[in-house]
Amino acid sequence: MGTLFHWLTSYYWSISNDSAMAKPDVIRNSFLILFIIHGFFTSSQGQVNQIRFEHITIHDGLSLSSVYCIHQDKKGFMWFGTEDGLNKYDGKEFIIYRPVLNDTSSIVSKWIEQIYEDEEGNLWFGSKEGLTRFDPRKERFRQFATTHDNLIGDTITYMAETEDFIWMGAQSGLATFSKMHDSISQSFLTGQSIRSIVHRTNNQAIAIASNGMYLINATKQEMKMLQSGNSIEMASESKGKNSHWISVNEHVYRLYANDSISDCYLCTNHQHGDIGYIEKLLYHNNSVFCSASNGLFQYSIESDQLNRLIYAEDISHSLSVNTAKPLIADDEGAVWYGTFGNGIFQIKPDGTVYHYRHQNGDKTSLSEDAINCIFKDRSGKVWFGTFGAGINIYNPAAHKFRLMTHNPMIPNSLSSDFIWTIWEDRNKKLWIGTNDAGLNYFDPQTNDITVFLPGPSQPGSIGHSSIRKVMEDQKGRIWVGTDGAGLNLYDRQSNTFIHFDHQPNDPGSISSNSVRAIYEDSNGYIWVGTRQGLNKLDVESGVFQRFLFDKDNPQSLSNNFVYSAILEDHEGYLWVGAYGGGLNRLDPNDQTFTSYQYNPNDVNSISNNIIFAIIEKEKGILWVGTNHGLNRFDTKTKKFTRFTEKDGLPNAVIYGIMPDQQGNLWLTTNNGLAKFNMETHHVQNFKASDGLQSNEFNGGAFHSGQSGLMYAGGVYGLNIIDPTRSYSSKNTTEMVITGFELLGKKVQPETKSDIGLSEKVVERNGKYYIPNSIAYTDNIRLSYQQRYFTIGFATLNQTDPTNETNYYRMTGLDDNWRPAGSRTYVTYANMPPGKYCFELKTVNMEGLESLHNDQLKITIPLPYWRQWWFFALELAVTILIVGFIYRYQLNRRTNKILAEQNAIISRANEKLQKSEKDLKALVSTKDKFFSIISHDLKNPFTSLLSISELMAQDYESLDEEDKEMGVKRVNIAAKRIYQLLENLLTWSRAQSGRIKFDPLCFHMNNLIEENVLLHQEQAKKKGVKLQMSELPEARVFGDRDMINTVIRNLISNAIKFTPTNKKVEVSMEDDGSHWSIHVTDEGIGMNEEETSRLFKVGEKFKKEGTEGEKGTGLGLIICKEFVEKNNGQIFIFSSENEGSTFTFTVPKAGDDEFDTDGD
Repeated sequence: MGTLFHWLTSYYWSISNDSAMAKPDVIRNSFLILFIIHGFFTSSQGQVNQIRFEHITIHDGLSLSSVYCIHQDKKGFMWFGTEDGLNKYDGKEFIIYRPVLNDTSSIVSKWIEQIYEDEEGNLWFGSKEGLTRFDPRKERFRQFATTHDNLIGDTITYMAETEDFIWMGAQSGLATFSKMHDSISQSFLTGQSIRSIVHRTNNQAIAIASNGMYLINATKQEMKMLQSGNSIEMASESKGKNSHWISVNEHVYRLYANDSISDCYLCTNHQHGDIGYIEKLLYHNNSVFCSASNGLFQYSIESDQLNRLIYAEDISHSLSVNTAKPLIADDEGAVWYGTFGNGIFQIKPDGTVYHYRHQNGDKTSLSEDAINCIFKDRSGKVWFGTFGAGINIYNPAAHKFRLMTHNPMIPNSLSSDFIWTIWEDRNKKLWIGTNDAGLNYFDPQTNDITVFLPGPSQPGSIGHSSIRKVMEDQKGRIWVGTDGAGLNLYDRQSNTFIHFDHQPNDPGSISSNSVRAIYEDSNGYIWVGTRQGLNKLDVESGVFQRFLFDKDNPQSLSNNFVYSAILEDHEGYLWVGAYGGGLNRLDPNDQTFTSYQYNPNDVNSISNNIIFAIIEKEKGILWVGTNHGLNRFDTKTKKFTRFTEKDGLPNAVIYGIMPDQQGNLWLTTNNGLAKFNMETHHVQNFKASDGLQSNEFNGGAFHSGQSGLMYAGGVYGLNIIDPTRSYSSKNTTEMVITGFELLGKKVQPETKSDIGLSEKVVERNGKYYIPNSIAYTDNIRLSYQQRYFTIGFATLNQTDPTNETNYYRMTGLDDNWRPAGSRTYVTYANMPPGKYCFELKTVNMEGLESLHNDQLKITIPLPYWRQWWFFALELAVTILIVGFIYRYQLNRRTNKILAEQNAIISRANEKLQKSEKDLKALVSTKDKFFSIISHDLKNPFTSLLSISELMAQDYESLDEEDKEMGVKRVNIAAKRIYQLLENLLTWSRAQSGRIKFDPLCFHMNNLIEENVLLHQEQAKKKGVKLQMSELPEARVFGDRDMINTVIRNLISNAIKFTPTNKKVEVSMEDDGSHWSIHVTDEGIGMNEEETSRLFKVGEKFKKEGTEGEKGTGLGLIICKEFVEKNNGQIFIFSSENEGSTFTFTVPKAGDDEFDTDGD
């Protein structure tokens, strides 16, 4: 097998040296073969601890799955080097940089193995194709060719910085980059492979080459050998207290401030153990950690002792691009050690070693066991670059609490995630009850877990797999409550269980096999709460005494379901919580119960009758967890004080109460964990994002251990809480401005020098430019036309996004902070001129604000037309214009006034002439009208006077017939006068607008029938047949009184001009939007000349009826005006001696108009 292993190793080197063949998949496949055949690492090193890694993969925007280097720049952006591009990450989005053909402002190579940042914030990238520098202020790359004269065209693997130089080491020598000349200026140790570089002061550096250690002065171009060496294969350095630690192969040296080197450490293998070549060195907590070819070692400086922490065989250097196994220390004092195939090891400050590997089916485990690099950012998060599975992130803020879960791939994990109960025994071992997965016995020292499961063929096994309660009594006996097999007692010596189960015919047995609570009182009695009552066990006799609910006894237990709450107080009373029966107090003397239950009318009663937990922290004060709030109960005053969400609790369901020594209660709920201060009532809440198994805990799954630790179980595992530890969160978040757009176009940093240091935004060829990237810009000046802009921002170093809120504001416009939500930009439009400051901040759940946030000052000046000088110029021009106009108007004023007056006089004359003409026409019409009136009034009055005079003078001589005839003539004359006056008054009112136009909806056919019936007597007297055709139902919209007048006049006229034995007919027809009404007679008719004069007021037209009936001449004029008032028309069709037809139209009523006819 050894021969095969060496053959595969040689094969890998042969293909990796051939650039055409060295592909990632070939490397990966070679690694897999080597790993499977050789075994590589032992898998049992380190204890198991469940932590949850965040993952970033190609699905999130990463350019390639294998990540070789990680860096965080001064602004807080993360950078990742891969074989297929350089990645910049702002916490949500990626920007990927790759070479652009024939563009020297792009990166020179897409294969990035190292990222170095200098003091000015420039990033440097070395590759086989050359050296590239990225200026973040200009967002531009600059390429520097590594030719034979400076760096032998090799890949730069080590970089360091002194006052005036950047030092670069490669396989073929050392070179310096002059900051002053902005170019690669010097070469040293040509032909020697550089293993490490240590920067010193005064432009000096120590270079460890393959043939020795050198002190080089770049200013003086001097080089001094500090120590010679043959075949130096590996070297590393780490800064310590007032010194540097340097490793050379398997040896370690100390470099002091005066550049002197100590004697060799770890130089005698038989004294310090067999350590291989040291690939990576880390000084931490007065120890030097050595990542060697055969594992991880810790060298204690004080004791001069070397301990092997992790064992590994060395094949990683033949597989990973970054040959050294990564090694780093985090902010919590732990050391992280990455391997190439065996995952990650975490060495805690107390020396405990935890091992993390990829677990199939666990999406929160390490995504890949091959680790290329490790990096710690400023927030304390640790980033792991893997070989083929992207990036893994360990967030300490999300691991405030130790977590134990079930993992089928890990033998020493819990048997189930669903936890019902926990108990820490006197040996500090944990007993953990699960749901249908048995009882777990966990030894924190050895990390071993023993699971007790029921065995049908094993009488001494545990009775059931669902464990609801575990308790250790004063004698060290373990009592186990099951959900179906009663009470079990564990015998440590025989490793068997004794069963106490319910016997229906034995009143001395337990009342139910479903156990929920177990408690030992001060007298050694075991109290057991079940779903069917409370039980008191005398251990010596094995007999149970039952306490059950009795509806006829108010001093009995209030409810048989005793969930998980039993407590003996300082006075010896037993307090029992019932599920639905409230809080019960048992008097041990008379064995009677007093019940405290919820009363909706009493605010001092308990908040809910479902009880989960009871504790007595101080004498006479009970704290009670219920299904709706935490209660403080004063046993003397008998009053409860309630605490719910409105008081800051995350949830009102209080499953567990655990007191600490600092005056706090730790509460498990249905929505996280709460730390409640009993005196101040201040609440600090924790969520799943803080490392809880989930936000949902289980009733009964809580315990305060003798070790001082607390335990809380839920639906996804078990949390271990150290109440002495500070769980206050730091707000390390940095909010940075990442983009600025004007009118939808990105504002870019200007690479040309002609823009200078101006704060103005310059527009060129449709693009906008500022001197530096917006992320490095403090002030910006916009024009008045550039008032529509968008500001983009990002949240960096965020440790707990779910418990943090991002805010922004624009002072000068609105001083109020506004939540950003999930948005990463904000747009402003039509900003008025002024000075503004755009500010950002983040506030976490505890109210702590982020300390490092970007702000951008924005100035929008007044437009030129609102500047003072423009107003002054405008005023001067206005004065000149006004003066000119005044002089011009002064010269023309007289003529203009005369012309205007003449025009006024002309228009007045025209108006007078027109008025005179209209007046003459009016007078003529009036004369004609009054001529008609005077004539029509004169005749009937003349007849009336002559008849009355005759009857007055000769009344005695007249016979009865003459008298009767005289009276009739007087009546006829009076009717004629009345009719004339009535028509005259009607016409007059219509002309003056005194007749109110009141349109409504009515049935025209009904109105016609009324008028025909009304005129039947008149027609009958004259011998005229008055009839109407069959009338359809016709709904019209108009003034009913006006239409009635029109119909009455037309029918009356038709009868008057129709001779005896002739007929008059009224008919109606549908005419689309109108109804047409026709009055047709067989009378004397009219010629064309007569019909043309019929509706004219000024025409003296009058005609007698067939029997000499007189008319006024106004009836038809009134008809015409009334019809037109109702949006209709009137027509006449007549022929002399053949009769006439009068037709008028009335609009139809709409469907939405209300019928008021009343028929």
